[in-house]
Amino acid sequence: MTPFWRLLALALLLAGCGERKAAQPHEARPALWLAEKDGRRAWLMGTVHMLPEGAVWSGGAVGKALGESQRLVLEAQGLDDDRAIRATFDRLGMAPGLPPVAQRVPAKDRAMLAELTRGGASLDGYEDWAAALLLTAAVDARMKAVPGKGVEPALIARFTARRQPIEGLETIAEQFAQFDALPAGAQRAMLVDTVRQADGADADFDAMYADWAKGDVAALGKALDDELDASPALRAAVLTDRNARWDARIDAIVARPGTEFVAAGAAHLIGAGSLLERMEKRGWRVRRVQ
Repeated sequence: MTPFWRLLALALLLAGCGERKAAQPHEARPALWLAEKDGRRAWLMGTVHMLPEGAVWSGGAVGKALGESQRLVLEAQGLDDDRAIRATFDRLGMAPGLPPVAQRVPAKDRAMLAELTRGGASLDGYEDWAAALLLTAAVDARMKAVPGKGVEPALIARFTARRQPIEGLETIAEQFAQFDALPAGAQRAMLVDTVRQADGADADFDAMYADWAKGDVAALGKALDDELDASPALRAAVLTDRNARWDARIDAIVARPGTEFVAAGAAHLIGAGSLLERMEKRGWRVRRVQ
């Protein structure tokens, strides 16, 4: 299975949120929720980091929600600043004295590692989690993503054109710091799994996207559990701990008059401990509208 933290991590931005080549254009109907509390309203939609060519996802209830929203809330502020993202990534992800990346994966996986890194910058000097995210970007490049065509860039362009505010639930440094704080074993597992699962990335992403496009949160939740149940540390770092931080901040973020459109990785909005579940426990009335 393709690492499900593709839906959770800023690695997608290192690849350049993209449009994936596909045979047939189609219209997606991703899951959308409306949260209300004390006269405040927020739309919440889960995102994926690549889209098939010709995919339309902003129609239906999503289009209506976008039309009446005054602010965009993403996972982090500054998702369109590639230079700042990379500078933060390098600051947290590089460390002196590390063995070459090839020595950190089993011998049987080194041929695939060499294929993924052929013609690209060396991963030596990066910690295991950072090398894993850079390899995820390399896998995406093999899938022929076209930069700038993902969900987040489209939302940023839309709200920027309307001169409406764009905010974040956390900082870019907080996103990367969650990976940087992972135990060594969890980081190494990320690295090795990314190499081993590269060959199946196309089929796995197609299946993941199909579930997202039809709003099948049950299927997405099962895939999430299958991927993260083996690593409680990774689940906490990239999912549940972040949901807890966001839950503590979201009341303040949407305290002003008007309506927010909140777009975060789809995995944050499904299953036990999701942001939606946490909001309900704090008095928000949440209902699915698509």
